[in-house]
Parts: sequence; C-alpha cells; structure tokens
Amino acid sequence: MFKNEVDDYCSVPNPDVLGISNKLKPVFQPLVYWPDKKLSQQCENVSEFNETLEQFVFDLAYSMVERSGIGIAAPQVGKLLNVIIVEQQLDYSHPIVLINPKIVDTDESFMYTMREGCLSVPGYYEDRKRPQKVVVEYYTPHDIQIEKEFQGLGAFVLQHEMDHLQGKVFVDNLSKFKQQRVLNKVKKTRRIGR
Repeated sequence: MFKNEVDDYCSVPNPDVLGISNKLKPVFQPLVYWPDKKLSQQCENVSEFNETLEQFVFDLAYSMVERSGIGIAAPQVGKLLNVIIVEQQLDYSHPIVLINPKIVDTDESFMYTMREGCLSVPGYYEDRKRPQKVVVEYYTPHDIQIEKEFQGLGAFVLQHEMDHLQGKVFVDNLSKFKQQRVLNKVKKTRRIGR
C-alpha cells in the first residue's frame, strides 16, 4: 500500500526503529508488478535470523519509503519470505517489521472501509472492507516473538500485506474484464513513471 501525498521525510529508515544493525547500508530493490506469478505464490517462513535477514529488512524498508509506501511485503521485491513492513504513523518514523506474522484474533464487529492501493498495482484503487482490529503474532529481526494489536489504518495495511504472503493481490477477485482494465492502467502508469 502507499500514501497518496508525500510529506517531508527521511528517505533512509532508522535502523534502530527497524531493530537492525546501524552499520548496514540499504539497497533499493526493484518491484514486482501484478500480474507477475511471484505475487501469486505462497511465502515460506524465515528460519535464519542473521545479518542477511537484517540487510533484506533494511532494503525492503528503504524500497517502501522511497516509493512513498505505507506497507510492503517480501514478494513485492521477488523474495518469497514471510516478511512485511507496516508503517503506522504515515511519517515513516514507526515502521514495524513483522517476520512470520500470523493473525491470532480478529474483530469483525466493526469493518473499516478504505480506498486500497498497492505498490505492485500502481495507479489503481478500490474501496475495500477489512476488520478494524486484528491481533498478530510475529517475530522481530532478532527472533523475539511479539503479540500486538493493530487498529484502523494499521490493521488495514497489515491485512493487505499479509495477503501478499498468501499469494493474494487485492485485484485478484475482480472480473476478467475489470482485471484487463487494471492491467492496462498498470502498464500506462509504469510507462509514464508514476
């Protein structure tokens, strides 16, 4: 998912906030665009928590911020790993790295409607309803297990990114006709460099 308005922000995420070494340098990663097959594959759990993982987390966060994203998942840069990053503050000061995330509770008594977009489907938005509150278990880059409640926008973005880990993109359930229109829009948006 991404922001529509770009505010003043630091383009290099704070390694301390991400929970990684501050000796690393981020590398900008190319995006995978829908309907690439990598986006329809299920991801695997991370089993090794090491400097390679920390470097990937930094690269992923940097790539998200540089594209004005508020969330990104590993398959969006071609890695089939259960890693997502969710920004909750919209000012890029509080990105949360979730490794091997699993939703353990959902409150569907209140559904949140939001205009959903995706870095991998540039230029297309669709109103979607998602639960307003979710509780998720995940690991930090240092293999520490956390349980956290997400509400509102944070919950919405988290669910969107977790869909990517299951090989789902928010436009998958559209009719073939509408998907073709979306594909044309994606191609046009990429051609003009938005």
